[in-house]
Amino acid sequence: MQQERDKMAGRRPGLSLGPGPRSGRGPTVRPAAGLLASIALLAAPAPATAASTVRCKAPMRIALDVGHLPTQQGAISASGKYEYQFNKRFVYELRDAGRKTTPFEFVVIDAANRPKLKLGERPAIAKAKAADVFISIHHDSVNNKYLTKSMVNGKSQPYSDAFSGFSVFVSPENPRYRASVDLARMIARRFKRAGMTQTLHHAEKIPNERRKLLNWDLGVYEAPFVVIKRAKLTAILLELGVIINPRDEERLERPAYRAKIADAILAALDDYCIANLQKSQKK
Repeated sequence: MQQERDKMAGRRPGLSLGPGPRSGRGPTVRPAAGLLASIALLAAPAPATAASTVRCKAPMRIALDVGHLPTQQGAISASGKYEYQFNKRFVYELRDAGRKTTPFEFVVIDAANRPKLKLGERPAIAKAKAADVFISIHHDSVNNKYLTKSMVNGKSQPYSDAFSGFSVFVSPENPRYRASVDLARMIARRFKRAGMTQTLHHAEKIPNERRKLLNWDLGVYEAPFVVIKRAKLTAILLELGVIINPRDEERLERPAYRAKIADAILAALDDYCIANLQKSQKK
């Protein structure tokens, strides 16, 4: 994995595994060439295909997992909000958008009423509900070495603008690995068409990272996350943005931006349905 990462970092201009420049609110760090430049290149993106133009005629059920627990809420944003709040809000928005604009069925897995819901139980619930696809929704952070402090509402709050963007994870231990990779790439491509950019920091050779990067241009990784590796169906984990980054958090707080993400995911699910479910029905 590291050889692949080094090759990509050394030969692909415009994207970087290193941190970008800080905003001036804290100490500066050595900028990585090209990360912010790659964002600027996406200033005038082509719109994603409208989710209302669904082409797949095969039935499909999608399980949407609200990442983390009300009692263990995951990452903390630049303004001090917990990741679980971001995850839950987006899952229900995505479900509602999908019900309005697609024929697909949606099942939400949320630990709000099951505070001790285990990671391995989530994909099992999806399978028991006869879901075809499992998507675990998350929002990202960074290694502590990239954090600095700012004042938010009179309190010292960590933040980092070293990294920005989405990432998509699959597990090689999932029996539906190939189909999971297909879906991950379809969603990432739709994100890129919508003007979003990927983050590559999970491939950095530091503790708790070192993820195998499958596609540098799409931000698709392999990772041994329990919630996807124990799934007996097509399964991916999405990090929709780096909420410890104030710019990413601000974008993710905009309803129009979240709607754009939802539209991209629904369009990719249509792509997946055509390529996998509809095709298999015709055989």
